[in-house]
Amino acid sequence: MMVDMFANTANAILIIREQQNSRYIHDCTKSFCHVTGFNQEALIGSRLLSMPDSAISELWPLIDQMCGMISDKLPESHAEMDLTAPGNMHIFAELHVKPIRYANDSYYLLTFRDRSEHKWIDDLLVKHRLELSLVLTSAGSITSMRSYHEPIPFDRQTITMQPGQKFVADSDRERVRAILNTLRSRSDAAAESLSFKLQLFEDQYLAHALIKPFFYPDGSFRCFAVCILSVETLDQSDDKPIRNMTIAMEEYGQDEMNEPSFKLRLLMLKRNMTVTKLAETTQISLTTISNIRNGKIKKPQRLTAHLIAEQLGVSPDDIWGPI
Repeated sequence: MMVDMFANTANAILIIREQQNSRYIHDCTKSFCHVTGFNQEALIGSRLLSMPDSAISELWPLIDQMCGMISDKLPESHAEMDLTAPGNMHIFAELHVKPIRYANDSYYLLTFRDRSEHKWIDDLLVKHRLELSLVLTSAGSITSMRSYHEPIPFDRQTITMQPGQKFVADSDRERVRAILNTLRSRSDAAAESLSFKLQLFEDQYLAHALIKPFFYPDGSFRCFAVCILSVETLDQSDDKPIRNMTIAMEEYGQDEMNEPSFKLRLLMLKRNMTVTKLAETTQISLTTISNIRNGKIKKPQRLTAHLIAEQLGVSPDDIWGPI
């Protein structure tokens, strides 16, 4: 089956076949079944616009719409949406559709990525001043590190190549490991406050953080999102904090909060505006909105910028500056 080509991916994959101007589910991975709550037998062969009502009913017409947008001028389409998976699990998903040719027939490949941990971090940015955020994988490695203020001389790439536990001081390592193990075994997935000694090579700091576990729809652990709220330099002689310190990675010398895509994400969060809703109200394509929000389009056309800013109650200059 076509989906065998994607057997090793962690993402949920759906293959859609187009026939007589209608689109049908041709194949899917088990991960996609876990997300939707349908088994493969119920999905394969079903017409997208004829799927039965369920908690994810809005997903099917969105996928059909994304497939219908594909053209020579628009070879791929993107969208984001909130949905409720089986077990009342709330997921913030990033959808990506592109056409594929197979045996001279027309198909579409949908990739469904769970980005809930990034949505949680973005939500926290509205409420708190964050120094640093990162994602800690199930294997313990650091990914998706972001910093938000003044830099210190540590290379981001060097840090992300190391296991996460290396950046916890020896005296705190067992305690932090026990807390993480408890969080990943809980079913409520609530965020937990944690203070620990942060070890950055030869220097130690007292870090105050919020940590939240995230899970796959089948209940298995996926990752931690870690938001560091503050960092204080420690007096090495008595382990007492002696001053506040802003921590950031070297590559982020320019304040990320001044980036238009960052401003747009925060405005959308404050207005509770999803990409799909913004696309509907502005009549701008989902792909264009997603590309602007993700920074792939740095400065949109004047009319596009005006329509987006108007829906968010600001001036285009507030997001992109003079256009």
